[in-house]
Amino acid sequence: MFIISVIDEIFRITVKRFIIALFLLLLTGDAIFLVLHVVRYFNPETLSHAFNLSRDGSYPEIFQYGKELACALLCVYVGFGRFRWMIHGWAPLFLFLFLDDALRIHEEVGILTRGFFESFPTLIRAQDVGELLASAAMALILFPIILFSVVSAERSRRWMHLTLVALVGAVAFFGIFVDLLHTFVGQFIQKSRPVFGFLEDGGEMIAMTLVTVFVASVAVDSATRNGGTETNYKR
Repeated sequence: MFIISVIDEIFRITVKRFIIALFLLLLTGDAIFLVLHVVRYFNPETLSHAFNLSRDGSYPEIFQYGKELACALLCVYVGFGRFRWMIHGWAPLFLFLFLDDALRIHEEVGILTRGFFESFPTLIRAQDVGELLASAAMALILFPIILFSVVSAERSRRWMHLTLVALVGAVAFFGIFVDLLHTFVGQFIQKSRPVFGFLEDGGEMIAMTLVTVFVASVAVDSATRNGGTETNYKR
């Protein structure tokens, strides 16, 4: 029993170190891209457009795609394990975030509907209205699925859903609210555009890193439980 306890303790320590290492690795990647973006802004000739945070298909964007896709795949993996509740709502959400960023879905909808909304007086650009409505429509589809996952989860695991709600809410805050501020304020104060753009993209990257690390920690815990090693994964 003593040897088993020692092995189990070593295993738990290893798992915790892995999660910490993953967090530091992703956060370092975010920091590097943020610094390179600032360097490029003040010295455009030193780096290519591929290091621009706001440019579609740039290296920082691809890094973000990887996090979103990893979260979707990890949720699918966990869904086949002991915590089957995880797959019910979160995998489709992360898959949508990945596809939306990679394929520019809401941007394309905004472009297609721009002509229609230009005939109405709005505080933001007509294209932004279309983008916002596209995101809202997808949220209406995904919200009931996520709500069902939260409500149907066991009480001992419901806190995981609530944590994800808070973390994904942080991603949405930077990706939607700060983006709207970026557009609205930028119409009147041009010099604010780079600042709001940096806050929007940088905040979204760091928030997505927190989401990825949390989902990875749940996946690792699920793997250890399924493998027969019980860990004390509690709040």
